[in-house]
Amino acid sequence: MTLPLLVSLVGLTSCVLVISINFLTATRTNRMKIKKRIDLVLIYIRCILDVFVGFSVVIYISVIVLKTLNVNKVNVKTTYFVVFSSLPSALLWPIRFFLSICIAVWRIVCLARPQFAESSGLKVVCSIVIISSVSIGITEVVVFFLGCSVKFTAHPGCMALACMAGPCFITYSTINRMILFSLAFICALVFAILICFCETKETRGKRIVETDYWFLLCMFNTTVFDCIPFAITLIAGTDFSSNNFGPFVNTLNMLGACFDAVIVSKIFETHQFL
Repeated sequence: MTLPLLVSLVGLTSCVLVISINFLTATRTNRMKIKKRIDLVLIYIRCILDVFVGFSVVIYISVIVLKTLNVNKVNVKTTYFVVFSSLPSALLWPIRFFLSICIAVWRIVCLARPQFAESSGLKVVCSIVIISSVSIGITEVVVFFLGCSVKFTAHPGCMALACMAGPCFITYSTINRMILFSLAFICALVFAILICFCETKETRGKRIVETDYWFLLCMFNTTVFDCIPFAITLIAGTDFSSNNFGPFVNTLNMLGACFDAVIVSKIFETHQFL
């Protein structure tokens, strides 16, 4: 009982920090100064998205805490309430992760070809990225509810939509996650190699290099704090369930998002946009 509550407390604290830091960053940022930089606009969009992600996870973890404290009153109705409270975060998190990959890809393009840093097609690029990211999140929900014909049967220990998923959705989710995580890791690796290559050039300014390091740290941070929970659940399976350890996946995700929020504020601060 103590461990799930402790994990939940860490998760709630991370959520509050994510919401607070991103809200402050979003409100303090001079939007007029970043409107010509696609990468900064996309980061600003993710900053706003993280506020909503934080609220969605707060709702989910709070419901889990209430269920844990009232374990004697758990029934089928409360179980379904807990399960479906995870739906908003399950929808928003894939959107956030794919958006992070798009940011990483664009940073690689800008580092390899600096002339693309300030693009005239900002609205087009941002629209494509946003539509693609939202499509990823919606597709996962559609596959879960319609594509795999999930039977809505939740046992008392069920604390997330995943526990109602059958082999069909588990296979889809595993393949989907492995592809996205592979892309994220490759992007971070390629970006690290490009930074090492560009550091040998005397034309690289110190301010630009500092910003690139913040971006690199953000890429690896996002990859690690999303891959680790996925790897744990994939290897350990039901032995590492939320019922025994609390919402550890959401907690690790939000810890990563918390570090991301600090890094993003540093990126905007480095560019003197705060």
